[in-house]
Amino acid sequence: MKTKPNEKPLPIGRLIRRERRLRDWTQHELAATAGVSRAAVAAIEGGVEWPHAVERLTRALDIEVAA
Repeated sequence: MKTKPNEKPLPIGRLIRRERRLRDWTQHELAATAGVSRAAVAAIEGGVEWPHAVERLTRALDIEVAA
């Protein structure tokens, strides 16, 4: 994800939600594709840090995030 100068990157949960919605996927569809629970998707989109699940979600959405 590229940002403009002086622009803050989106928190990972908001980025995942945005990318999921751009694909018209439900949380359930993303969870099934990524191999995580729908509750994990909801938690991450809500701001919970869950590195292993985030890795699976970003892979399923085919997005890269800075470490």
